[in-house]
Amino acid sequence: MKEPFTFEQQECLRLLKDYATTFAMDEIFAHECNKHNDKKACEMHEFTSKKLDDIKEEAEHCGWTPTLTVLRGR
Repeated sequence: MKEPFTFEQQECLRLLKDYATTFAMDEIFAHECNKHNDKKACEMHEFTSKKLDDIKEEAEHCGWTPTLTVLRGR
């Protein structure tokens, strides 16, 4: 049976899943950092923010638009 998505589409879906998962974790770390002054959470927030940028860069070929970054306020 033929796959419903091309390899490139599967890769874009994987990147979107990775972005959504990392975004959710980053929201938790940002909250803990900003509201509770948790230093470890601040470090993790910085790390996950960088990871989100890396994922967006990797996914440029997927045709992602700035709509995704509106959610982050960037």
